[in-house]
Amino acid sequence: MPDIPQGLAAAELQGRVRDLAPSILSYVISFLVIGTFWVAHHRNFRYIKRYDGRLLWLNLLFLLGIAFLPFPTALLGRYGNTQFAVVFYATVLVVTGLLLVGLWLYATAGHRLVDPDLDPRFIRYNTVRGVSASAIFLLSIGLSFIGPQVAEYSWLLVALARPVLRRLYGFDA
Repeated sequence: MPDIPQGLAAAELQGRVRDLAPSILSYVISFLVIGTFWVAHHRNFRYIKRYDGRLLWLNLLFLLGIAFLPFPTALLGRYGNTQFAVVFYATVLVVTGLLLVGLWLYATAGHRLVDPDLDPRFIRYNTVRGVSASAIFLLSIGLSFIGPQVAEYSWLLVALARPVLRRLYGFDA
């Protein structure tokens, strides 16, 4: 909330809210990223039929990454023109994404917690799909040395990865 003295609110509120646009955008980004992870998490658990203590702990680590996401997103919203904010944000997304992939790999290794008839090709597809986003964010860390905005624009590649992988593997899950 903008901090405006009571007598100046009518004159200054619109401008102060406009000044909050980067923070509002970072909130929307945070919501969309967390939502994307939520969908991926549920997609994975559609195939996970059993659980054990290790899976629960891996899931908690993943949820720790999710719960932490608003902080780097807010940092990006306020200091998105700095390399540090971009690298920090990308690093958190790489780690969080790899935690989700690790959870999937643990559950599917030797069909440990999934149906024995789950197609190994689908397991590979879903793994590559998970790793692809982390790989793009990892690549963006290198691109941040060219410029923070270059790295940020590279994140749009995440949206292209899914249709490319779907076409390569022939799956739409």
